[in-house]
Amino acid sequence: MNLREFYERSVAIGIEVDVRGRATIESELGALREAYQRLPAAARLGFDTERLHNPFGDTRLVHGDPETELMGFVTGIDIGEDAFRLVEQLRSEGRRVDAIVSHHTSGWGLRAIEDVLSAQFHRIVDAGVPEDRAEPLMQG
Repeated sequence: MNLREFYERSVAIGIEVDVRGRATIESELGALREAYQRLPAAARLGFDTERLHNPFGDTRLVHGDPETELMGFVTGIDIGEDAFRLVEQLRSEGRRVDAIVSHHTSGWGLRAIEDVLSAQFHRIVDAGVPEDRAEPLMQG
């Protein structure tokens, strides 16, 4: 499996298990696609087009060749400099590490906070918080 396939499969699995449900996600993506189509050409240049099919604003391929075949990778929640040093050490010892997969990317992969907040809003409501009480929580 290459890095692109891993990424795409991760997004697909995320959609399947998301508390918003596939229909809500497809509706949100459809609305975003329509809004994108209405943007002037200049505004489209800076738009993160990954958002048109990936509903997770904190899930991206940040760096590297998407065609890299994955034989080994390091994963973690809070990846920082220490993990990069570990990878360099492992590589210097002859271990194959093709990618670093992180949950918290120190902002490197956070492209669309509104996408993240949509998922969080639905999780809060699903946990029993009324929508009118959950909404102010999402606004900071």
